[in-house]
Amino acid sequence: MGKPVINSNQDLYDLDARNDPFLAEYEKARDLLQTSEWRRGLQEIERLAYGGSIMSILLVSDAMRAGWMYDQDLSGAEAWYRTAVDSGSARGLFGLGLTYLLMDRYVEAIRQLEAAIDRNYPPALNALAGMYFRGDGVPIDVRRAVKLWRKGASLGHLPSKRNLVQQSLRGRLGPWSYVLGAISLLPVVVEMAIVRTTNRFTDRLR
Repeated sequence: MGKPVINSNQDLYDLDARNDPFLAEYEKARDLLQTSEWRRGLQEIERLAYGGSIMSILLVSDAMRAGWMYDQDLSGAEAWYRTAVDSGSARGLFGLGLTYLLMDRYVEAIRQLEAAIDRNYPPALNALAGMYFRGDGVPIDVRRAVKLWRKGASLGHLPSKRNLVQQSLRGRLGPWSYVLGAISLLPVVVEMAIVRTTNRFTDRLR
């Protein structure tokens, strides 16, 4: 499958939601998960997932990976993410990468994250940057991590922007980085707050 045609940074985000024909049903069930009727919401999400709703598949995958609503089940998450990938989801590749990271399967994690990056999915840039910054299965490479964060930030990915600011404030990006971080801090905080208020489920926050 070829790369999606990108006309703007905004087109990079939330493709799965825009392409899910069951989106309205999914959102209704998802909202129940935050209420006392969460079990009914989860049953509906599972029904939609088995019916082919890509957003429902991703929610089940994420929940199994995180141990939210289910006992943590990394093998189950892997299987569901593969279903998402088979449906053309770049976010599925991203989820696989995070799952393999939790499994300490670092080579596979990098492979999946790089595949998501190749499919123009910015959150994968931040995740891969974190691996190089921490040295997860690879030698620590702060320069490469910063390069990936800068690329993600240029594409509007908010955790990438936040991580750049944090490293700037720690003086790790050059002699003037503290000043640049201080200047950038408030705009990034405000932008993240606005996005969380208007669309807290967006890929821009993943």
